[in-house]
Amino acid sequence: MFLNLDNEIDKKLSKLYSEEVINNMKNGIMEYLGVNISETPDEDIQLKIYYENNPSYKLYKESQSNDSLIEFLYEKNMISFLETVYDKNNSQFNRYNVKIKNRYKNNMLELFEFWEKNIKFYSQYKDEILKLSQIKYSENPDDEFASLFFFGVEKAESEIKKLKLYWIKHPEYEKQYLETLKSCGIDKLEKLIPLVNSVIENCGGNIFMTGIDYNEKSAQKHKIYLEYPANLYEGLLTTFSYNKELIKKIKLIKNWHEIHQEFYCDIIGTGKDAKDNITLNFYFMLKKD
Repeated sequence: MFLNLDNEIDKKLSKLYSEEVINNMKNGIMEYLGVNISETPDEDIQLKIYYENNPSYKLYKESQSNDSLIEFLYEKNMISFLETVYDKNNSQFNRYNVKIKNRYKNNMLELFEFWEKNIKFYSQYKDEILKLSQIKYSENPDDEFASLFFFGVEKAESEIKKLKLYWIKHPEYEKQYLETLKSCGIDKLEKLIPLVNSVIENCGGNIFMTGIDYNEKSAQKHKIYLEYPANLYEGLLTTFSYNKELIKKIKLIKNWHEIHQEFYCDIIGTGKDAKDNITLNFYFMLKKD
């Protein structure tokens, strides 16, 4: 990956990340490059690099960290994928994502119990999390909580300060998935659905998953993700034609992507933050040779 320092996003990448991380991007060790924007004028474009599973687990072991949640999940054989997230600083392995496997009812109940014992703010969101985790995923009663398939944590001084949860849609139960989101009593999710429908109409793609970021103060962000948006930039420019700030930032990303055609946009998340501002998260993957 050649960085064009005349481009705003490439310039930001070069300032945020070490030469080693940039080289890892070039060598294909990166899983995703995340680019996040908000309609808030004073909020800059945010960049995140997501590492693949094998390097992430190696980094975890090399860090000599003792993360009780990771150890619990490995002991239960529930980690399908461990993903390191690099933003400004991840030297203490303070941010990672986990794709959960063996999401059987007893395993998930034990995971919920672990979170309740070890995350100070979990109990205030427990009922909401359990309700969303019961989105229909299969006819098997043992899959009662299987829609919760992915989560992320952010830590400070070994304490989890943010828990990000993601509920996947099973293709056979799309109607039930949307009905649950509409009737779950979460105002921001209910308000997001018409906006997401507009994005689908203009960009293409399919609803993939729903995410909520929790911390001790409030649910900070609600997001609905689409996969395979075929008409990405023109569709977004049409959807948000009324929003000058988003249009400006979407055009910056479009310009960067025209330079870096070695990437494709796999997923896009449309969200609302704690102050009801619209956010867009882009996830870029390197094309296979």
